[in-house]
Amino acid sequence: MNINEINKTGRKIIEVMGLTTPPVAIMLTSNIYRIPESIDKIDNNMSHCQMVNKIREESVQFYAFEENQQCKNGAAVMGMRELNPEFANGNELYNEGHYKDRYLAKETIQQIPKLEPNSVKAIIYGPLNKADFIPDIVLFIGNPENIMQISRGMEQEANSFNCWRNASNY
Repeated sequence: MNINEINKTGRKIIEVMGLTTPPVAIMLTSNIYRIPESIDKIDNNMSHCQMVNKIREESVQFYAFEENQQCKNGAAVMGMRELNPEFANGNELYNEGHYKDRYLAKETIQQIPKLEPNSVKAIIYGPLNKADFIPDIVLFIGNPENIMQISRGMEQEANSFNCWRNASNY
């Protein structure tokens, strides 16, 4: 799929599903020279989750380096740095009161998919319907019916729309 087809698909998804915000396109890169010149660096620091919401609410594009990621554990999961040992062993979540058992906290963290530490130098974000890049990941945020429709569509069109690209190809 080329960029125009991706944008067209993004517009069609918004229209057909009646989404109020666009799906979020994300590209991971280990090579900063792959960042399109048309996309600016984010102008302030925030967490990955906040960056995703900024795309949904403002329909803008930007890229971010590790130093722009306020949530260092989120940056680590995305392959931008090493995971904090206190987070990796579950102690951070346990000590903050999120879990009553250290073992369960550690098991939860171990189940989170993570990219290789320091393998990603920049993350590029944009609305799927306007992205100037080919995404590695597309985030759909909607109500349960929207997500069910996406799941069913993926089952039916698994060979024609590659939603789950191998993240090692960045």
